[in-house]
Amino acid sequence: MESAEKSPRPSPMAKVLIIDDDVVMCEMLSNMVSRTGHDPSSAHTLKEGMGKITSGLYDIVFLDIRMPDGSGLDILPKIREISSPPARGHHHDGVR
Repeated sequence: MESAEKSPRPSPMAKVLIIDDDVVMCEMLSNMVSRTGHDPSSAHTLKEGMGKITSGLYDIVFLDIRMPDGSGLDILPKIREISSPPARGHHHDGVR
C-alpha cells in the first residue's frame, strides 16, 4: 500500500540563465526549463545577465546575440572566465 506522504521533490537538476531582451521568449524558455525539472532565471539586458552570472553559479546560459546593450558574442569570453571551474591539475587539449 502506498504511503499517504508524498516524497520530497528532488532539487532542480541545473540552474539555467536565459539572457534575452524578448520577454515572451524568456517566459517560454523559462516554462520549458521548469517543466524539465531545472531552475530558470532570466535577464533582459547583457548588463543584468552579467550581474546575475557574477552573483550566482549557473550550469547553462541561453544567450541572445542581438541585445539592446551589445552583442551576446562579446560577453562570451567573460561568461567562460567567470563560469569556468578552477583547474585541478588537469590539462585538456594542451591548454595550461
